[in-house]
Order: sequence, then structure tokens, then C-alpha cells
Amino acid sequence: MPCLIYVLIDRLGNYLVALFLISKIFYIGNVVGQLFLLNAVLAAKYHTFGIDVVRDMYHNKDWTEQSYVAFPRVTLCDFKVRGQDMVNVHPYTVQCVLPINLYNESIYVFLWYWMVLVAALSVLRFDYRVSAVKVKGKGLYIAPQAATAATEALYFTG
Repeated sequence: MPCLIYVLIDRLGNYLVALFLISKIFYIGNVVGQLFLLNAVLAAKYHTFGIDVVRDMYHNKDWTEQSYVAFPRVTLCDFKVRGQDMVNVHPYTVQCVLPINLYNESIYVFLWYWMVLVAALSVLRFDYRVSAVKVKGKGLYIAPQAATAATEALYFTG
């Protein structure tokens, strides 16, 4: 990889093209790294979280009780209640409902789909950009079809 970067930048004089392609590689690495980081932080099976949720919903399973869910909706809470004399302490274990975790799950399902979409689009755009860069003579140039399409896209959307 360093040899390719050296050839692109120093020998062929295409600093901007190489810098652009390297930044696209960093975008892809950033999204994939965030997925793995969330997998480690949530201590759940987050790398396939969205697929598991959709599969369980399709099979009419209660996906909120599965092992890959990082935000339980119902848990057990321990309470210590003092009597009227303030000396006797009575421990109780009761079932607690955590409604905020419903919103947390929804947010993280959306984030999973968003990051997978961004990663897929970044890979597709990187592939398109690499295919648009052609080698001609001593340097790289952007193929005329890609340059025309980019100019038209800017003209009509700008």
C-alpha cells in the first residue's frame, strides 16, 4: 500500500486524486470501526443487530427478550425498606419496568441501519471513483464520462 501511495503522489504527480481516494478509504474505515466500537461498548451482538431484529419480527418472535438486546425493558430491582421504628430493614426484590430502554433500542436499531447504509454507499462511491480514474501516459486523469456526469449533477442539483 505505501508503494501505491508513493507512485500516485510522487511519481505521477497526482496528489489531489490520491488524497481524495485515501480520504474515501478513511470514511469506510470510520464507519466499520464505529460498528465494531458499538459492538464492544454495548457488549451485545451489535454487528448483526438489525438483521436479527428484522428476522425475529418476520418470524413473530419477541425480539426484546433475546440475548443480543443490550437494553432490557424489564429487570429485577432490589429495595431496602425501613420499618416505622427505623431499625428493621426489609429487603425486597421487585420487577421494574424501564420504558426509556424502548427508545434506546429504537435509536440503536436506526443507527445500525444508518451506519450499514453509509458503509455500503461509501464502498460503492469509492468503487465508482476508482473506476473513473484512468491511467494515461505519465499521470492519472478522471475519465471524461465521469467528469461530465459530475458536472451535470452539480449543475442540476446546485
